[in-house]
Amino acid sequence: MPLTYSLTAKYRPHKIQDFIGLEKVKRVLTAFVANPYETAFLFTGPPGMGKTSMAEALVCEFFPEDMNPPMWRFHSAQCNVDEVRRMCNQFGNADIFLSLKIRDPQRRWRFVIVDEIDEVTRPASIEFLSLLEPPPSKTIFIFTRNGPDKDDDGDLEEDKLEPRFRQRCIELKFSSYGIQPALASFLAKVWAAEAPKEATQPNFGQLARNANGSVRAALKDLELRLLTLAT
Repeated sequence: MPLTYSLTAKYRPHKIQDFIGLEKVKRVLTAFVANPYETAFLFTGPPGMGKTSMAEALVCEFFPEDMNPPMWRFHSAQCNVDEVRRMCNQFGNADIFLSLKIRDPQRRWRFVIVDEIDEVTRPASIEFLSLLEPPPSKTIFIFTRNGPDKDDDGDLEEDKLEPRFRQRCIELKFSSYGIQPALASFLAKVWAAEAPKEATQPNFGQLARNANGSVRAALKDLELRLLTLAT
């Protein structure tokens, strides 16, 4: 049967424990969900490791499946000074959650997700400093970033996030270390579910190595192979 959907969308994890690898990250966030408080997380790691998906999964842990959670979602390009100030004004509204029908009224949390925070303008990052210390009541920030990357000589480039910002966040490292066996097993399950029975399966361990542990890259490679079967 021809492939009619994206594998990355179909197999996107929606709960913290559904992620491949990332054992420390999952332990920390599971403990946080059990006893949440106002804070800011900084998810750091290479592309394709599930930083943004994990941010959304964390939000979903707080709310019933049939409810749209109170969440602001931005890319760093949208976060100028005016936008950050607008958030400050909204967070001053203590009545924002009075009409929400949440299973546990003590868990009336709101979330702000900002992707690639290391690309935000410096004035906006300065504005965030006062917003994060302390964070507004019942508010959890989740920032993601890909860097710092290595330059052509293999040296780390200068970190675009200044120390004052990072010191206001709980930084969690999204690493591919040790993920390859679990990723290869996951790819084998996806292939078994999606490929025709007569298709010759690829070397899943090699696919995981080629992707450098990136789940997204590995799924895109598998998707290409499935599309090739249909030609």
